[in-house]
Amino acid sequence: VYNDAAYGDVEVRSMGRTLELEWNGHQTRLEHLYFDTFEARGDGPLENSRLVFELNGQGKVAGIHLFDVEFSRREAVTHR
Repeated sequence: VYNDAAYGDVEVRSMGRTLELEWNGHQTRLEHLYFDTFEARGDGPLENSRLVFELNGQGKVAGIHLFDVEFSRREAVTHR
């Protein structure tokens, strides 16, 4: 889950061999374009949006860029 104070949460999930993006109640699959860049496919407000994964010094995903906005990775909340 990635967050921006103005845009809220974006969730990226692995669905088998594809990635799926969910934001603001909208879901779409992501198609790999090149390197760390993916494009949203399907209908709706996310269609053709590009998502770029930002890596930290250890090569782990630290955030994403979507809508020309940087979303920071936040730890998942576990419920007990």
